Amino acid sequence: MKLIPPLLIGPVSGCSRHVPFENAIPGATVVLLRSRNQNVVPIGKTAASISIGQVPVDPGESLAGGDLLSTYQYTGTDASEWQSQWIEVQQGDDKF
Repeated sequence: MKLIPPLLIGPVSGCSRHVPFENAIPGATVVLLRSRNQNVVPIGKTAASISIGQVPVDPGESLAGGDLLSTYQYTGTDASEWQSQWIEVQQGDDKF
């Protein structure tokens, strides 16, 4: 059976240090991807103990308004595609 990607749950802001997900395979590794200026890089990963959880953003990495986020998961024998519908990080409100 082919793995499906987990689903990231928004909204996400530039202040977020964790991004929630659902539909992971328990025991799989969930990888958080960021697209900024059309450059896609992994910025966090976690082992899913149950089908829902949160991927921490790696130290030294950040989120900014307009970034796009996706995810995929892998096991020792298979990997999913990237989540096809990227979520956009919300712009901050500079009034505070």
